[in-house]
Amino acid sequence: MTRRLLLIPALILAFAAPGATGRAEDGGWTPLFDGKSLDGWKVNGGRAEYRVEGGAIVGKTVEGSPNTFLCKGDFKDFVLELEVRCDPRLNSGVQVRSHENRQRAGVVYGPQCEVARKETGTAGRFYDEGRRGQWLAEIEPAAKAAFDDDGWNRYRIVVQGDRYRSWINGAPASDFRDGKDERGLIGLQVHGIAKGEGPYEVRWRDVRIRELKPGEKVASAATPGPRVRRDVAYAGTTNPRQTLDVFAPADGDRHPIVFWIHGGGWQAGDKAEVQVKPQAFVDRGCVFVSAGYRLIPEATIDEMAGDLAKALRHVRDHAGEYGGDPDAVFVMGHSAGAQLAALLCTDLRYLEAEGLSPAMLKGCVPVDGDTYDVPLQVATVEDRRAQSYRRKFGDEASQRRLSPIAHVASGKGVPPFLILHVAGHPETTKQSNRLVEALKGAGVPATAFPAEGKDHGTINADLGAPGDAATKAVFAFLDEASKK
Repeated sequence: MTRRLLLIPALILAFAAPGATGRAEDGGWTPLFDGKSLDGWKVNGGRAEYRVEGGAIVGKTVEGSPNTFLCKGDFKDFVLELEVRCDPRLNSGVQVRSHENRQRAGVVYGPQCEVARKETGTAGRFYDEGRRGQWLAEIEPAAKAAFDDDGWNRYRIVVQGDRYRSWINGAPASDFRDGKDERGLIGLQVHGIAKGEGPYEVRWRDVRIRELKPGEKVASAATPGPRVRRDVAYAGTTNPRQTLDVFAPADGDRHPIVFWIHGGGWQAGDKAEVQVKPQAFVDRGCVFVSAGYRLIPEATIDEMAGDLAKALRHVRDHAGEYGGDPDAVFVMGHSAGAQLAALLCTDLRYLEAEGLSPAMLKGCVPVDGDTYDVPLQVATVEDRRAQSYRRKFGDEASQRRLSPIAHVASGKGVPPFLILHVAGHPETTKQSNRLVEALKGAGVPATAFPAEGKDHGTINADLGAPGDAATKAVFAFLDEASKK
């Protein structure tokens, strides 16, 4: 469909709109996007560019290109949920039960749920893309005001039999019947633009599907979904690194809090790189917090730990706003984040500097770290890497001070540990077992879990995925530690 584009300045997102959509209490969800790659997706139609950035699929216009679609699967009856953020100068759409026209260079046709700025009043309405060229339904008045031009919008689409329904940020949008298509693909559209315009971008994340059995009843999408708050400043600054994202169950209180620290070698990474973790932990009944922190060269590792302690202070102070239990916090992190998580839970001076007690900590889950004992790591790797660690951690005295193992002692309130590592990896296996031995020697419950068939990236990316053995171990650890 050809639609006029309104040229207005793009606005910068400060906070995402709360995701008031259907709840996942019925289970059976399958992620369509793993947060790290476009594996299994196919580009059809035009020449728009798709990439992965910050845990989201990013579609970028190419001037003069027709509509382009990133497609996946063949689905019949389902519930589809995703978040989308679109440049207000562009419009987009989500294809459902659609098809590829192989005679027309992969052009996609079929039902499309519209993504468009609030002014149009069409977001959530269905259009028959590339075929009949007409709207398939009217739209509910409440949905016209529900779309957020400047932020992320949560879409829920239910397709069952000949009935199609949609919701935007919890507001009912469309409800109609059409028997044209029995099944088809899911497609993410980048709309074509004329020459001399753009480029514009549209982003999708948290894309998941639950296929329905014949006659299965679907929970009302009007039921509130996870509460989401992004880019929350925690240190009294405007530094975007000193912010956190919160994902919370729709209702209830005293939920355990999972405090996640991203990796990146202390000099890269972003709090948005959480893959499927937020939904997995929220579905488990936890509040999930992903914390950012300053990186090298802006901050030292010691200052990074200080940032994260401030973030924990903020989380404790505001836990009630998200239904979290301020006395049931699990600190977790991957790679560099594993070292920082372990350091916060052993060198309690960081918490004490923020007026926090270790009694709030229920457990620690470092994931594939190699610097729980920094001097040992420096002494056992090749010179090039040893020099890199020295640049980051400083002299030997500083290396010892920033080693979690150096602060393990009995009677100081160190919480139980579950340490995940890649099975058979010489460095992370040695470091994990070394930390377990020290913790057990101090009377602290600790277990190392070797994850089979993983590497340093997939042990993190798969955490939260259905059937993942390491995820099952983490959930069992949460359940056991929460009882105490």
